[in-house]
Amino acid sequence: MITKKITCICCPLGCSVNVIINGDNYQVIGEQCKRGKDYAIQEVKDPRRVLTTTVKINFGIQKMLPVKSKNEVPKNLLNECVKILSKVVVEAPIRCGDVVYKNIHDTRIDIIATRDMERV
Repeated sequence: MITKKITCICCPLGCSVNVIINGDNYQVIGEQCKRGKDYAIQEVKDPRRVLTTTVKINFGIQKMLPVKSKNEVPKNLLNECVKILSKVVVEAPIRCGDVVYKNIHDTRIDIIATRDMERV
């Protein structure tokens, strides 16, 4: 039996939650809503995050383009995904929502622009 302490980020309450893991069984203590319980179990089983970063852009009004993952990426792959994106260079113009990198790290998750970027 293992106990993991997690701070829930589903709402402003920030509940301190304990997840007791006993094989494939998960008992959550301290959550104040169903979302907190679901979040705590997900965080223990398969933590994921939306990846936000920037990529280089040629001929843009700025030198960097803000991007994010279209879906949550497994937390253990975040650093590798950032390394991949550090080598990416796109060309303006770009529209918010355009895919700038498909299938990052074989996750089937695309990286999209989070703003328009006009060409100079």
